[in-house]
Amino acid sequence: MYGLDINFLNDRPEYKKDIPKPDRDGPSLEDPKPILIGAAVAVAVNGLVAGGWFYLNRVNTKLQADLDKLNGELSKLNAQIKDIEAIKEKTKTFKAEAKALATVFDQIKPWSALLGEFGTLIPSGVKIASIEQKEPKIVAPAASKDPKGDKRTGSSATKTNSNCIIFGNCRFLWPSQ
Repeated sequence: MYGLDINFLNDRPEYKKDIPKPDRDGPSLEDPKPILIGAAVAVAVNGLVAGGWFYLNRVNTKLQADLDKLNGELSKLNAQIKDIEAIKEKTKTFKAEAKALATVFDQIKPWSALLGEFGTLIPSGVKIASIEQKEPKIVAPAASKDPKGDKRTGSSATKTNSNCIIFGNCRFLWPSQ
């Protein structure tokens, strides 16, 4: 069934062959130099990694402080920008109010200028009973019934006619011309 082969030749002293032991060229435990070199390299690599980590951590902390400082300045500048925009809005409002006020004064004729112009344009002897500001209408003058002149407007028809011609050229009465 089963066969067992046992070789006992190697156990005999007369048959034993001399087998030379191979020389090891690699490191041995007797010389600790390679182990010490490997340990030194491992410690140096770990030291470089730890030093790089500490350096990067310090740089990161400094950059975070700079970022916080810049964020503080940014918030101050944003507040100043909002103040400037509010001032610009107030300026626009004031300019609009000033323009509206100027247009009111453009529409209203100054009395001193109007009376000064009347004083230079109206011939002597004509009296003004009242002054009204109305929209200009072009109406042909009606002929007077009294050939000697109308006592309400002037002492003679020629003075009244000359007043109509002079007032027709007046820039205060006809601003569109």
